[in-house]
Amino acid sequence: MITKQISVFLENKSGELARVAGLLSENGINLRALDIAQTSSYGIIRFVSDRQTDAARILSENDYVLHVSEVFAVKVPDRPGGLSGLLDILAENEINVEYMYSSFSITDMDVAMIIRVPDVQKFEKLIEGNSEYSITNL
Repeated sequence: MITKQISVFLENKSGELARVAGLLSENGINLRALDIAQTSSYGIIRFVSDRQTDAARILSENDYVLHVSEVFAVKVPDRPGGLSGLLDILAENEINVEYMYSSFSITDMDVAMIIRVPDVQKFEKLIEGNSEYSITNL
């Protein structure tokens, strides 16, 4: 199952991240996974929430520049080698990872990694055919 992710472009200055988090909080939107990258002049927040459509609308209405893209949330065993095993499977099948970050929490002592790959269908078939990893919905 594909998950929608929002990327928000921000000025790299104090308080911008707090403003975005505040807007989402005020509207009852819960963040499930978050990644922040920065340059000297701007930052990019990538996140998955419980209400992506509403989050995108609210941020757009408040003049934020954003992009919605497709990613996967993959349950990975919380043990040494859990992530390495997944990455080995992807490498063996020549699936490139464009980027990846983790979710805040997930039950059963597993974690979910948010993964963006160029070949969505190949990735989905590969993971669905594996007993140790599974695509989940955050």
